[in-house]
Amino acid sequence: MRYRIVWVVLLLCGLGWAGNPAMGQTPAEKEYEQQLKLIEGHHKVLQERYKAKLDAVDERLKLLDERFGILKKQIDARVTKTEFQSDLVSTWVGPITIVALIGAFLAIWRFQRRIPEIAEAHAKEEFGRQFPQAFERLLKEEEKKILEIIEKYDEELQLKRNKQILILSGKDADETFVRNFFEDMGFERRDFERIDTSIPLGSKDLIVFNDESGDLTEERMAEIGSQSRKDAVFFYFGSKRVGHPELVTKLSFANAKPQLYGNIMNMLRYQNFLEEREGRS
Repeated sequence: MRYRIVWVVLLLCGLGWAGNPAMGQTPAEKEYEQQLKLIEGHHKVLQERYKAKLDAVDERLKLLDERFGILKKQIDARVTKTEFQSDLVSTWVGPITIVALIGAFLAIWRFQRRIPEIAEAHAKEEFGRQFPQAFERLLKEEEKKILEIIEKYDEELQLKRNKQILILSGKDADETFVRNFFEDMGFERRDFERIDTSIPLGSKDLIVFNDESGDLTEERMAEIGSQSRKDAVFFYFGSKRVGHPELVTKLSFANAKPQLYGNIMNMLRYQNFLEEREGRS
């Protein structure tokens, strides 16, 4: 009777250890789970990459479970057929066998629980190893584009700071939009005049004809063009078709407001080219 009690106690202890949830997770593991949230997005990608490997491990565990069942049946059958001659043997062989089987089951169970942890650790290690290399490779590939963007920005900044722009409007035209546009876009050296007044052209690089009102004449614009410096360029903002010989070779235009900035910057670049060419000649 006392041997049976000992056997029951051992069995209950083993099962109690197996069912204790505190044995499965330590404070360090909890902290690690919180850290994993920071790379959740990348983990999802890597999890798909290693899904096949995890499926293979799962199949392996299923096979071990099946072999474990077969082994247990074989051991039970052998124990049933065997006649124990010694009290010592008859007392301890049964409990030891059960405890050994329980231990093997617990080892498999704990390993199954650690599969996600192992996968997460591998994913984190893979991310830490591959990300710097991928970033460095991408940076080298995009270095030329980044430098071009920086150079273009610097060029535009210099043009808007240094080029002198004169904006001419009709006698009664509304200048609200063009004034706000050239100020908001950062063109620093800008002057506004009415086209019917005496206009100090001076050394203006770009002359903008603001014809939103539609009252500018092509003859007056050509007259102003003939009085401007040799490497000055012109820009027409309105709905007319301007084709006067005095203007057309150095004229750009915009029929809509969204076209203004890009077309004006292109004309300032062209004017810069003309200015450099004149300086070389």
